[in-house]
Amino acid sequence: MLMNAKSNCSTCVMGQFCLPHALTNEELDRVGELVKNRTKLKKNDRLYQHGEKMSAIYNIRFGSLKSEYSTEDGQRQVVGFHLPGDMVGLDSLDNNIYQTTAIAMEDSEACIIKFDEFESLSHQIPSMAKHLQRNLSREIGKAYHHVLSLGNDKAQEKLAYFILDLSDRKSFRGSNGLEFELKMGRDEIASFLGMEIETVSRTLTKLIKAELIEVSYRHLKIINMSGLRTLSP
Repeated sequence: MLMNAKSNCSTCVMGQFCLPHALTNEELDRVGELVKNRTKLKKNDRLYQHGEKMSAIYNIRFGSLKSEYSTEDGQRQVVGFHLPGDMVGLDSLDNNIYQTTAIAMEDSEACIIKFDEFESLSHQIPSMAKHLQRNLSREIGKAYHHVLSLGNDKAQEKLAYFILDLSDRKSFRGSNGLEFELKMGRDEIASFLGMEIETVSRTLTKLIKAELIEVSYRHLKIINMSGLRTLSP
């Protein structure tokens, strides 16, 4: 559901993650003019579809999304999970076609940023261009680690890295990185890590028995951070 943006970027709680630091008040106002609309998503709603022409890039204001890639034979591969403050749609910049499908894992909201306007403003405010470069670099780094994870045949290492990455990302946003809800199902975790669902369940059980984590349905608590980090590649 499309809605007008009511609050300014300068007062948004996600501004510290979505915006470059040290913008002047005038620059903040100009950046805020980029976000004229937001879109609200219910769980399982699609923000954009693989193969569609790019209309905008998005900053997640609250909630969480996953990115899926659809193969020619109809198979779906989860390639990313996105949290508040993340910019999504960057994979479309090369050919103006969305390379994945972004799906809400819970009720979510995203700010809509027309890329041509963003690009034009970036020429006038150099820190905006650097901010985009940092986002692109971060996405490349995440993709690099994801590929390494897919090539790792040690299930405990893969799952430990996945849990620690979520923990670090939540801590960075000021949330509790030691205890949180998993918004994705075990089937989605399995798809992302290139594992079978049964392997994910067995590996979680091993981590629980090793007294590294506690899990109750989708609620996860890290009880031995250093032990978990020794498993992470």
